Amino acid sequence: MPHRARSIARRAVPSTALRLTLTVALGGMPALAAAQALTRTCLVGEARSQGLAVQVDGDGQVHLSRVDRITGDVLHTVVGPNGTATDVVVAAAASRLAADEITATGLALVDDAPAVCFRNPRAGGLFVAWHAGGGFVTEQVAAAAEAGRDCGLVREGDGLRVFFTEASSSHIAP
Repeated sequence: MPHRARSIARRAVPSTALRLTLTVALGGMPALAAAQALTRTCLVGEARSQGLAVQVDGDGQVHLSRVDRITGDVLHTVVGPNGTATDVVVAAAASRLAADEITATGLALVDDAPAVCFRNPRAGGLFVAWHAGGGFVTEQVAAAAEAGRDCGLVREGDGLRVFFTEASSSHIAP
């Protein structure tokens, strides 16, 4: 995802529209019921993670975005077909255990490269990070402290749309 110099505009979306969008998006997954019979363990002993989002790339690798509750790190994890997991820190010590924890992340793949959305209580606001070259580039989407308690990413054309909550409203950021 290329870096944009302009600020990201956002607009309020009625929750009904968000539910309709999610229903339409999820309706396109007829193989989901069949896939549930093919359960595969990706991370053994990872009871301290939360905010899990998952995608599978073209090579069959499982990509996870998650938060380590103990360290507070937002992680991108790749689990290869052989079960080997590799973690990359997207944002270090962003979550605060028992004080202000990150409970949701969003994940999308753009040309098999990960993009992760998350609320960062320490920095304040909602952020999107995408893999570029040797690491992650991060951009703030919304500055409000409550922005992004729930968030998700959807690929649209060559870019991403960020869906998130702030206070009692749902928003879309291009």
